[in-house]
Amino acid sequence: MKFFNTVGALALLLAFALAAPAFAADRTFVVDNTHARIGFSVTHMVISSVKGEFKQYEGSFTLTDRNELVGATATIQAASLDTGVEKRDEHLRSP
Repeated sequence: MKFFNTVGALALLLAFALAAPAFAADRTFVVDNTHARIGFSVTHMVISSVKGEFKQYEGSFTLTDRNELVGATATIQAASLDTGVEKRDEHLRSP
């Protein structure tokens, strides 16, 4: 029984020793457009709400080993605006 406890403890120690370097560095994550959405909602004349989204965007963020945010970037293509009403979208995209 003591043999298995020692082997288990050594295996656990080895796992932590191998994993430690992976957690020491900052980690950068890229936004996955298939699982994310950049949307908005604007109240119009107090009685209705206009919803829309941007179809083309990219972004990333960097976390420390303590999950503290140390950096973030985002680029949104304004021309990819979509409210579901083409005439309104053209108006919003105009200068």
